[in-house]
Amino acid sequence: MAGIPVTLTDGKHGARFTKSGELVVSSISYDTTQFHELATVDTAYNFYEPKGDHQFIITAVLAYGDKQVGSNTNATVIIYEASAADSIVVDKVLIQFEIGQNQSLPFTSLRLKTSEGKFINAKTDDDDIHMTIMGYFIAAID
Repeated sequence: MAGIPVTLTDGKHGARFTKSGELVVSSISYDTTQFHELATVDTAYNFYEPKGDHQFIITAVLAYGDKQVGSNTNATVIIYEASAADSIVVDKVLIQFEIGQNQSLPFTSLRLKTSEGKFINAKTDDDDIHMTIMGYFIAAID
C-alpha cells in the first residue's frame, strides 16, 4: 500500500525524515561532551567557551568523587557561568552539589539554557572530582 505524500511546514521550515525514519521538525542538535578532572581546589575549569550569538544547553552532568575526596567531608562542586575561562568569580550558579568519596552523581535529562556570551566553568573545594558536562549550542533565544 502506498503512503499519502504529506508536507508539514510552519511557513518557514519544512519537516523531514532522517535515514533512520525519525521525523525532524527543527534543526538536529547532537550533544558534545567535555571532561575535566577537578584536581586543584578553588580553580576554574572551563568546559565551554562562548560561541558567537549562541547559548549552550546543558543536557547532562556526570560527576565522580574518587577515593581521594576527604573521608569525613563531601566535596562541594559548582558549575557556573563566568566572564572568562579562568575566572573563579561566579556570575551565575547553574548547578551546585555535594559529592562524597567513591560516589557517582548522574544528572541526566536536563535542559539548562545558559546565558549568551558566558563561559561554562566548574570549581570545587576538594580535589579529585571527575566530571563530564554534555550539551549543545543553539542560536540565542529570549
